[in-house]
Amino acid sequence: MPMCFTHVDIAGSATEGHPLYGSPTATPLVGLYKYMTQTEK
Repeated sequence: MPMCFTHVDIAGSATEGHPLYGSPTATPLVGLYKYMTQTEK
């Protein structure tokens, strides 16, 4: 039976300053929080 899984990368600070990865942000967490807290109208 497959298991549902979603990876949200919040460890961007591990690559801070690396030219390939840019600056870490909390954008994935902000979007996830907004989705989880929105109410249906």
